[in-house]
Amino acid sequence: MTDDERLDLSALDPTEPPAEFERRVRAVLAAAAPALRLRRLGLAGGALGLVARWRVPLLAAAAIVILISAAMYAVSAPVTEELAFEDGSEAGDVLEALGVPAELDPSAGSIELVPGVPEP
Repeated sequence: MTDDERLDLSALDPTEPPAEFERRVRAVLAAAAPALRLRRLGLAGGALGLVARWRVPLLAAAAIVILISAAMYAVSAPVTEELAFEDGSEAGDVLEALGVPAELDPSAGSIELVPGVPEP
């Protein structure tokens, strides 16, 4: 096939044959009639109505997420010991090697977020 030849796409035309096309249009309109009637009357609810219909499953899912999060929080051990690496160095040594000023070292005490104003 060359570029000069045109493809015959008439078989893809949805309006052929016209009688069959009209039958399909009437079938779609008949299937959509109840939903269109509710929209005309303002009873469809819109997006807020959709969320309202899903409120029970959404609340159940949120409760499950909260329960799992609370259980994981309760089980997790708080980090209270000094941070140490496998080679025995501590976090302060690493910060010092990186050139972080001593006043920004979290293990040295309270950090002033605003210079001159101590943390409450």
